[in-house]
Amino acid sequence: MIVKKDNIITGLAWLYNLALIVVCLAPIGDQVPQPFTRSDLMYHGLAYIVAFLFYIRAYPLSPKVIIIGFSLQGIIIEFIQPYFGRFFELYDIAANMLGVLMGFFIYKAFNKLSPKKSTGPLK
Repeated sequence: MIVKKDNIITGLAWLYNLALIVVCLAPIGDQVPQPFTRSDLMYHGLAYIVAFLFYIRAYPLSPKVIIIGFSLQGIIIEFIQPYFGRFFELYDIAANMLGVLMGFFIYKAFNKLSPKKSTGPLK
């Protein structure tokens, strides 16, 4: 059985997103939210950068669809976190959305740097 590289990327994208959702909803115990200096905002941003880059590679559709999808996912997760023993935090939503946008800009930067593939005869 031959497995295509695109199938592997797609599977990894879905697996990563599932892990992201599980980690975001896992109860954290009796922790109280920290003031704005919380270092976990960096992890939120990084998680959504990686998520965007996985999905834009797996599904090269309009980046706008992926930006909207992950932004909504981050918002929905924050609203349902209190039901899982977590806290709703606007800063987490902002960090998630910033991560999605940073993923988009990284994607655009690498697309500009990569050589264009020629479909015609060599000149």
